[in-house]
Amino acid sequence: MILCTPKTEYVESSINCSRVANGEDMTCSVTSMRNNPSMGDDSSNTALHIGRQYDILDEIPWILSNVKADQPLLLERWLRNPPTAMQEPNTGLKAVWYEDIPMSIFQNRLAMVLNTYLRASLNLTNNVGSDGLLLDNRDSDWANLTGTWFEYTPPIYYLNWKWFYLYFISSLVLAGCALANIVLRCLIRIPDFLTSVSGLTRDSPFVDVPTPASILGGSERSRLLQDKLVMVQDVKPQDEVGRIAFSDLPGKVHIQQGRLYL
Repeated sequence: MILCTPKTEYVESSINCSRVANGEDMTCSVTSMRNNPSMGDDSSNTALHIGRQYDILDEIPWILSNVKADQPLLLERWLRNPPTAMQEPNTGLKAVWYEDIPMSIFQNRLAMVLNTYLRASLNLTNNVGSDGLLLDNRDSDWANLTGTWFEYTPPIYYLNWKWFYLYFISSLVLAGCALANIVLRCLIRIPDFLTSVSGLTRDSPFVDVPTPASILGGSERSRLLQDKLVMVQDVKPQDEVGRIAFSDLPGKVHIQQGRLYL
């Protein structure tokens, strides 16, 4: 008797898949494997603790039973020595002993058996992509089964031309607006300081505003000045260094490129 404690080991595997020719089945194999410590210490949670899976250990010996009752099971012989498991056992051999097999080797073989059985007990769609098996006209030994086959194919994207045209036109409009903004930024020589026009005229010496307007609110003041002609101009064109201001002076001196301003 060997007492074993089942546990789960989380690993990361590098898998290489290839086809002999186009249309042939893909063959995959694990090329390297390493432990994955990022999953945490959850090794006590195994498939044997889920639902009624505890019956698995009782069922496994019967999946490879012998025709002759006086001989060890194929599974027992495989656990003892896999290369000779398919050979006819010695006549009169009643049991297989494992006392000379290192525990590390025995547990690897038992883990392979357990994992294979658990994997084979899953729905066939999870294993080979087929489902909908027909179990009609079968006997106790063999049965002809027909399954519906599914394969995962690369995603195929279809273009909706109406949405594409709408997206294309919108992109052109946005691109045109961006180019127009660049051109306007290159042509404009005046800094962006027009926040509140009413506030710019309230205490400015360069704007002639009637005295009653000083007690009005912003919107009322703007309505009062709706007929006044103003512009951003150089209010000191005679000085060596000009000054940019919001003004209604009659000179209307435009901002010049290359001139210094305050």
